Amino acid sequence: AIQTALNTAFQKNFPIHIKELPKKNWLKESLLSFKPVKIGRFYIYGSHITDKIPENFIPIQIDAATAFGSGEHQTTQGCLLALENLDFTPQKALDVGCGSGILSIAYAKLTHKKIDATDIDIESVQMTEKNAAINKVAEKITVWHSDGYQQITEKYDLIFCNILARPLIGMASDLANHLLPNGQAILSGFLSNQFDDVLAAHIAAGLTLKERRTIDGWESIVVRKN
Repeated sequence: AIQTALNTAFQKNFPIHIKELPKKNWLKESLLSFKPVKIGRFYIYGSHITDKIPENFIPIQIDAATAFGSGEHQTTQGCLLALENLDFTPQKALDVGCGSGILSIAYAKLTHKKIDATDIDIESVQMTEKNAAINKVAEKITVWHSDGYQQITEKYDLIFCNILARPLIGMASDLANHLLPNGQAILSGFLSNQFDDVLAAHIAAGLTLKERRTIDGWESIVVRKN
């Protein structure tokens, strides 16, 4: 992206100013700018926050880091609200593309049940394990490395998948195959202009739309297996 911008500037004879940035721990700076977020009954905060946890909220400590999922993004918010709004009690849950582990942690704390979690990125697997321990739910979350559903053999009555539109579409059949009858999936990571394509792929896989939530142009949906 930087090279493209420089090439464009050279081609159009834009003035270029080069300035050396101060030496900072930019990850730490990002962490310090991360303010607590209230999403439904969940209170998500970083380790730098020392304020008292508000009463009647479920606390989740997540630091802004290299794995996706700090609670600030609209897709995470949509998934957490969908989780809180479920009309059944899942007995077996899976989080595909767990990132920081925030959805798995939220599920474990809300339901007090176990959940499996996977990610294609080894660092995300490690971050989920670390965050599960910090939030004292390590015994409820089993996490391992998997490219999509390749290393998943069980079936579940609830699946989270907050990734991107293209992989959601590509894995729609795998999702349906790993859902138990009457099972539901909470999906997000795509924009409103991608909604029709994502939904069509899941309808073709035998699922039906149960719920749709739009936050600032980002979609979160709940689909159900008949």
